[in-house]
Amino acid sequence: MPLDPPPEQKGQATSVLTPNRLVCRSCQFILTDQPRRIRRQGQCQFVLANPFGLLFEIELYAQLFALPLGPPSSEFTWFPGYCWQVLMCPGCNQHLGWFFSRSDDAFWALIRSRIQILSY
Repeated sequence: MPLDPPPEQKGQATSVLTPNRLVCRSCQFILTDQPRRIRRQGQCQFVLANPFGLLFEIELYAQLFALPLGPPSSEFTWFPGYCWQVLMCPGCNQHLGWFFSRSDDAFWALIRSRIQILSY
């Protein structure tokens, strides 16, 4: 589920630097920390095609500082049994990926070319 934004995104100063922060490549909005990466079907990265044949290289995460948009859909889902919703960057509205959910589980799939890891 979504996390509260880190203090620096709430306008508060912080002296703690977290290693391996994941940010939007376009605007540097902090999305999550690298340790929040998770596995489904035995892996955390996938290359998948949408119904139009567009390929997406995605990486899975347990939590993000963001909210999904629109109603959940089960059409053309990449993960059987899960519904998906679009994920836009809260900082710049760039399409970052999708939120996948079912009654007992949820995770985020981020498009790898639209995110960046900042290491401190």
